[in-house]
Amino acid sequence: MAEKTYPDYGEMERHWNDKVDEIHLAPMPPTVAEPTTKDELVRDLLAMGVRGRHVMVHSSYKLLAPVENGPQAVVNACLEAVGPDGCLIFPTYDFESFTERGYWDHANTPSRMGIISELARKDGRFFRSRHPVLSYVVAGTHYSGARMLAGLDRPVAHGSRSAFSEFVDEGGLLISIGADKQSGFRNNDVGFTISNHAAVLAGAPWRKMKVFEGVVPDMGICRYALSVNADPSRYVTEVTPGHLEAEKQGIIKRFPIGRTEAWVAYARTFVDWAVESHKTDPALWRKQFVQPSESIDVTDTETKNRKCEYCGASAVRTFAVGGGGIHDACGACWVRG
Repeated sequence: MAEKTYPDYGEMERHWNDKVDEIHLAPMPPTVAEPTTKDELVRDLLAMGVRGRHVMVHSSYKLLAPVENGPQAVVNACLEAVGPDGCLIFPTYDFESFTERGYWDHANTPSRMGIISELARKDGRFFRSRHPVLSYVVAGTHYSGARMLAGLDRPVAHGSRSAFSEFVDEGGLLISIGADKQSGFRNNDVGFTISNHAAVLAGAPWRKMKVFEGVVPDMGICRYALSVNADPSRYVTEVTPGHLEAEKQGIIKRFPIGRTEAWVAYARTFVDWAVESHKTDPALWRKQFVQPSESIDVTDTETKNRKCEYCGASAVRTFAVGGGGIHDACGACWVRG
């Protein structure tokens, strides 16, 4: 088999990088609202309990604006609030370059997670991890496990060997500026991206690990894995209902920040709950596109050793779906569809 080769996308990435600056740093339109100051942002962040902690921030400047001195002031406020003994983390994900074009440049591929994360990526106080799909920028002197999060080449984005697992072990705090209006997902789902990590830990059958191969400058051809939808024609991940339920149960708290709100949760508490609810109430975390079209009678012997594909319980019903083959489910998941 001929060796796979890849074009040099480096110049294209640098061009896109420049365009990101042109788009995101354009002057904001006039507004009647008084801008939020950096000191006000620091006050609001401190009320969330960020001081001295490992803090992962999903952000939306559009929802937070106007801010005095723009999005860079948000980065500065987060650093000041977390403090020198804490660790500030921004996701700088890019869901396209490596998975669709087979190329990702650690130094030049921009963050697709908003201008706040992009400015943090370019800020010399941060350094960036090397996973070409789910990368992070990290700042702070109290790194310990989170320093490894960005300093080591972790080939798996989700699961027990991932950066998410390290973040949970460090007692991390999750913040989503914009709350239920802020999306960190490609399909405009709202919530913490760590929920896909919980799905892997739960063994959710509608997710699977997939390996992608491509070029990373200074490293050559590399292979990295992350969790993706197992069968998009049947199910896709939809995490918004799970996050709304977590807020209802008090696992996610809502705090004011500037002129918007933020969702805040302890990573350990949220992930433990999300793992369990992936098993007991999968409808909170995925959307079904194909309804069971036909129930097939099976004997007790045939189902004795079968397991539900959706929650792992003993299967009591086998059903067929249009074009989807035969599937095993327990009674609860079969009723939910």
